[in-house]
Amino acid sequence: MRFFFLVLSFWGMLDSAEAQQRVEEVSKKSEGVLIVVDRSGSMWDQLGSVKTQAASLLDRLGPQDPAGLIHFSGCGPESIVYGPALKRGNADAIKSSLSSLEADGDTDLAGALRVARGVMEQTDLCPQVALFTDNFDTCEGNPGMEILDSDAFCMEINVITSSVDQTVVQSLEKLSEMTHGKTYFAETAEEANKALSEIARKAKDKSRLRASLRARRNKQIAQGAGDAEESDGAAKKRERERARARLESEQKKEREESGR
Repeated sequence: MRFFFLVLSFWGMLDSAEAQQRVEEVSKKSEGVLIVVDRSGSMWDQLGSVKTQAASLLDRLGPQDPAGLIHFSGCGPESIVYGPALKRGNADAIKSSLSSLEADGDTDLAGALRVARGVMEQTDLCPQVALFTDNFDTCEGNPGMEILDSDAFCMEINVITSSVDQTVVQSLEKLSEMTHGKTYFAETAEEANKALSEIARKAKDKSRLRASLRARRNKQIAQGAGDAEESDGAAKKRERERARARLESEQKKEREESGR
């Protein structure tokens, strides 16, 4: 009960002139797009199309829409590259980086999402994640855990894939659903264009940005709430542990079924 009243008081603080000014300031910006490209060896025959699709997505954004790039190949932190960084006006720099990508190595999807969540935890922007991949993690990582452990309230993963492996597709669909995103099957140009248009539209949706900013500020204020913070933290920890257990159970069942 004590925490309930504290939450009410926090929302009163969020309606202050200073908070409202900050919300209005940030809401003038779009969410933008964080492009995440899997350039592992299995992408060798698809990387050309991915480069074209990623460039097309950038063309659908405005000059003031933030955009950034993450690409990965191989296992470990050194295999994941973040840059050009998420900011406005760098579409040409991203296209230049895309043009030089080559396919090789394994798929460290968990590591790439860890980098993506770090980008969001360090900025007030809430970009749509556009993940181009044909596989799940092959580096013994757990992409689902990266999402469960994330403080990036606004992380929404949109997967663009042409994989025909139903096990992979189902895993990617679960991943996007966990973040209220969507998995798009884009084998044809028409399917790709439809997916890119929808992602670009969501990237310009300011209402979600405002909601995320309020949620982020609410958590920051709550972190100084003493006993209430500790109680809330314990509850969230238990909830996260239960979600982790459910995820591990589902993944174990999928491995057992695929091994039959």
